[in-house]
Amino acid sequence: MRRLVLFILLSCLLLTGCSDDKFMLQLKLHTLDDVKQGMQQVSIQGAETEMLESYRLTSARDSAAYAFDNGELLYVYEFEAPTEAHEGMKKIEEQTALVDLVYSPVIYNANNVILIYMQKYGETTGKQPAVEKLASSLGWQVSTS
Repeated sequence: MRRLVLFILLSCLLLTGCSDDKFMLQLKLHTLDDVKQGMQQVSIQGAETEMLESYRLTSARDSAAYAFDNGELLYVYEFEAPTEAHEGMKKIEEQTALVDLVYSPVIYNANNVILIYMQKYGETTGKQPAVEKLASSLGWQVSTS
C-alpha cells in the first residue's frame, strides 16, 4: 500500500513536469546516516548517549541520542514510513505529558524521521540555529505540537 501511494505521488509529479527540489526533498525517505552526514556538514558535534526513558520508542526502526557540552540533547528517530513517524510523535507526546520540565523540546519532522532538540528549559543557547540549519537542509519543518 505504501509503495502504491509513493508510486502515485511520483507519477503525478512526473506528469505535471514539476522540478521543485524542495518538493522532491519532502518526498524522500531519510535514514539515520542522512542525519549524521547533515550533522557533519553543519558542524554539529555531540557524543552519543542514552535517551531519557520517556523518549524511547520501540516503534522506530533506528534511533540515536547525542549529548552536547552544554547539557542539551539531540534525539533522532527513523521510521519505516511517514505515517509511523506521525504515530511516533503522538506516542512521544503521550509518554512525556507528565514529565518534569527540565528540557524544552523542539520537534522537527520530515516524512519518516523525527528529530528532537532538547534545549534546557528557560535557556537559549547557540546550538539551536545549527540544528535548524540541519533540519532545513534535509527539508524538515518545525512541528507545532
